[in-house]
Amino acid sequence: MKSIQHHRYILVSGATGFISLSQEILWIRLLEFFTGSSPQVFGYTLAALLIGVAGGALLTPIVIARRKLQVVYVISDLLAFSGAVFYFSPLLIGLASIRSPSLAYGFAFAMVGAVAFFNGGIFPLVCAGYDKHIQDVATTITKTYLANIIGAAAGPLVTAFLILEYFSLERAILLITLLSLSVAVLNLLWSTEGGRLKTCRLLTVAVGVAAAIGMYNPVYADLVIKLQLKNQYEHGDEIVQVAQNRQGIITVSRLSSESTDTIFGNGMYDGKFNIDPVSNENWITRAYMIPALNRRSENVLMIGLGSGSWARVLASHARLKKLTIVEINPGYLDIIRNYPEFADVLDDTRIDIIIDDGRHWLRRNTDQKFDVIVGNLTFHWRSNTTHLSSSEFMRLAKSHLNCNGLLYLNTTDSPYIIRTAVEAFKHVVSFGNFVAASDHPFDLTARERIRNLLLFSENMAPFFTVTPEREDVMKELAEFDLPEISAEMLPDTSVITDDNMVAEFERFRREKRNYRRPDHRILAAIMLDRKSFVQSVKIALGDTFFERSANRKRIHNKIFESNF
Repeated sequence: MKSIQHHRYILVSGATGFISLSQEILWIRLLEFFTGSSPQVFGYTLAALLIGVAGGALLTPIVIARRKLQVVYVISDLLAFSGAVFYFSPLLIGLASIRSPSLAYGFAFAMVGAVAFFNGGIFPLVCAGYDKHIQDVATTITKTYLANIIGAAAGPLVTAFLILEYFSLERAILLITLLSLSVAVLNLLWSTEGGRLKTCRLLTVAVGVAAAIGMYNPVYADLVIKLQLKNQYEHGDEIVQVAQNRQGIITVSRLSSESTDTIFGNGMYDGKFNIDPVSNENWITRAYMIPALNRRSENVLMIGLGSGSWARVLASHARLKKLTIVEINPGYLDIIRNYPEFADVLDDTRIDIIIDDGRHWLRRNTDQKFDVIVGNLTFHWRSNTTHLSSSEFMRLAKSHLNCNGLLYLNTTDSPYIIRTAVEAFKHVVSFGNFVAASDHPFDLTARERIRNLLLFSENMAPFFTVTPEREDVMKELAEFDLPEISAEMLPDTSVITDDNMVAEFERFRREKRNYRRPDHRILAAIMLDRKSFVQSVKIALGDTFFERSANRKRIHNKIFESNF
């Protein structure tokens, strides 16, 4: 019987390690979505978890010794409390975020610490529960420790690569909660101690299991939209599509004040379903500008698919022979299939969509060369953006360019990305918040640009001649001034490397300029005069930008300011 008891403790130790680390993975997924993939999330989550575990391991044995509680019951209680707090925390965070995102942010890490506190007290109790008169106590405790390590190692692997691949975040939380409650029940059933106290605990945990399943829909209804929009949520705003996998959470929002759907990746703005350069809601003129920057754009590599709008634009150019798209998250393909106007890019024989990490794919395909490499990157302050904006990446991309090739990169208004491009290439210019870098001068004449722009087609007709408004856009693109950028124009900036990751933490640095808000155009610092800057904003944002300023401000707040 004692052997069975010892094996029980070993299994509980392993299960606790698995549950605790699985919860950490789900915490990081939830908080990354809540903050728009802030790079601080992992560090803060780990700190809260370690503090909680240390506090639980320190205080729980002391409390038990003073109150003379039975170890087996306390272990089950801790597992049940851990599961219950973990289960209801997303609901409480979502409700708090509607009132105050900052309050919800701090509250979330308090919940991480609370759950870890309950888990942290279990392992010392397991070791304390052994019969001190058994032979070779050290070996038994070593096996318990090993089981805990194996469980802790298996938790992140199983949860990150399997559970999150086939279950939504909400269902994954439910699954781990049920596992925690189940281990609590098994620990009680395996115990030789009986009586009314054991029966009451069994009934309580059983009711908890039934409640977790029965309350799933009310608890997690609208959780995604609450975490995404926070206190900027307005009546009429809704999420019409959600795609979840181990790479992240993709949502499509239909905002009451916007005419087109907006796509979000891990809680952050990722584009709109729009190819009209006149309305220019997603600044799609940046895509149309590509043939006006480079004489050849036959073979193009694009890192990131998003809404498919850029792919749709590039595919409509007569000169395009092949477009290779490397996208890390296959969920975007599922989203695009529901938009017939953009779904044809998935079936275009000239377009090859590869599910992979962009930099990893470039490293493995050393023989591939392109006329243009487009990096329509996400915001520079998000986690892991250094991967596609560092000097090491730019050198890698440069090695994949044909003679006179072009790297066209979204800076998201980070002067550090521009500075890095200046150091890597001989000639660098900017258009809107994009930087174009090449070792060949950007010397296309207005006549050459117009000739290239007229190769965009719609229903067998030149795209820019369909309406007078489009012709005006074409003329502005053709006549747009492209002053070259030098390092001297970017004082107090440094080159991004894989080690310093300066762009990711730029948002939290105390600089002279405020780089956080999208309305502050960092490119003003590198324009030669006021006229060229105004022209840049006009082309990038569209003629009607200032007419819709009140609406735009609300959407900017909705997308940017409510994230961390």
